[in-house]
Amino acid sequence: MRVEACEATEVRHTQSAALLDLRMTCLDRRRTELATLVGALTDKPDRERISRGAEAALQLSSLASCADGTALVARVAPPEDPVTRVRVDAVESRLASATGLERAGDYKAALAVTQGAAVEAGALGYEPLIADALFRRGRLEGSTGDQKAAEASFGEALRRAAIAHDDRLTAAAWIGLVEVVGFRLARRDEGLTFARAAETSLLRLGGDPLLEAELHEQRGQILRELASYDAAVAEHRHALELRRAALPAGDPRIAQSLHALAEVERIQGKLDVARGDHEAALAARIAALGPDHPLVAISLMNLGHCFFALGQVAEARAHYERALAIDQRALPPDHPEIGNALTSLGAVEETEGKLDAAIARYTEAAAIYRASLGDRSPMLAIVETDLAQAERARKQFPAAQAHFERALAIHLALGKHDHPAVAEVLSSYAEMLYYDLHREADARARYEEASAIFDKIPGVNPALASGPIVGLADLALDAKDPRRAAELLERALAMRAQDSPAQIAWVKYRLAEALWLARPAERVRAHALATEARAAFAADPVNRPALDTWLAAHSL
Repeated sequence: MRVEACEATEVRHTQSAALLDLRMTCLDRRRTELATLVGALTDKPDRERISRGAEAALQLSSLASCADGTALVARVAPPEDPVTRVRVDAVESRLASATGLERAGDYKAALAVTQGAAVEAGALGYEPLIADALFRRGRLEGSTGDQKAAEASFGEALRRAAIAHDDRLTAAAWIGLVEVVGFRLARRDEGLTFARAAETSLLRLGGDPLLEAELHEQRGQILRELASYDAAVAEHRHALELRRAALPAGDPRIAQSLHALAEVERIQGKLDVARGDHEAALAARIAALGPDHPLVAISLMNLGHCFFALGQVAEARAHYERALAIDQRALPPDHPEIGNALTSLGAVEETEGKLDAAIARYTEAAAIYRASLGDRSPMLAIVETDLAQAERARKQFPAAQAHFERALAIHLALGKHDHPAVAEVLSSYAEMLYYDLHREADARARYEEASAIFDKIPGVNPALASGPIVGLADLALDAKDPRRAAELLERALAMRAQDSPAQIAWVKYRLAEALWLARPAERVRAHALATEARAAFAADPVNRPALDTWLAAHSL
């Protein structure tokens, strides 16, 4: 491109000397960014940085903007004073080096460089440089966890970019605010408002498919957190289409879109669809980054979740173990991804009845989350729930109750009052209160609260939402109200159409009991439902004998 730019001015005379200067300056920044990335990878070759090297190289700033003469000329012209121009060039070079450090994952070092560059840019008064420095500072503040500072930096970058007539940077800063405010700071409505502003900036820019894809991905994340799953799927599909059209087939950003889409599909209970998208993301990441990259481990983990939800526990374990092995080779020992793999393996061991081993995995994962994410992270809330379930299985009910309460407290502190995660914890907590501790009133209150939350969430996994309904039906049966129980169980059976055979069979069994008592005219159907449930529980040592006894006592 450097040769092409020179020839356009000196040979073909299709480009001004001023534009040649702008293009060369842009290319100098790109070269500095590359050189800094290579230096960062070789000067401090720790495991995590090296493992992310291929991904970092693919994320280097595009050269396309250095060929966009219209955009380069549209910005406020650089200073004419030679001394000031040299100082501007030096700051731009420092910002490019900070980007190289950022791509290598050295966020603290990159932020230190960027903060100094932002101060010097402010002193020089060159608005495009100030806007660029503030935008980069905001991005790094977000990466290092200071979301409030990132919000302020992006907001000031917006103002400066408008003064500099830099439409691309204006759009990018709006998208940065969508992520920081709408997703990371959980101010969802504000984030969606910023997304509309970003759309307007992209229209003014004349379109940029990669920025547009980033906007759709960030909006999809917000909608997923709002449990607007169908809308989130639409956003992630749009991002995927844009990236497929704009990027080479093996670019990891395409795999990222597949991954984000599949995660929403999995939450919705569309497990076969989610598995297919996760398998496509895994194949793309292996092809682009090799088999031992941390992003490959993330895809393996999510595939494992699909297999686990489908009841294929051995397949799930194999995927979780592969992911853990990659993470332990590539990442620091207190990295959250290692905690995720340990949590998932704990769930497998709990399913296999190895409760002590499961609790050990969960406890180790909780320690990692506290060390790396603090005391109020969603991941810690999840593992607290897992610990509660395992302690309940060991009949350590006070310990289980303490873990349930901690999980709820974390979710509520994060603002997730009407979120599926809260409803799931309430439903599981209610099960213990009812079936184990026989505290019917407390159980009913939590089941009703969980069901009310699920009812507010469009697109939620219906099988998941049926849990508290089945619990309320069991309470109704025990309260000698089979008519109410039958109504609830009819609804639950329809919701569990895509659930595992054992879960469907349990609802059929309880519905058979309710129908026999509440609707004598439907006793033939009740008997048929119990017979179907009995077949599904053929190898179940508890439910099969119970169904045999019920069928023998309720012959037609």
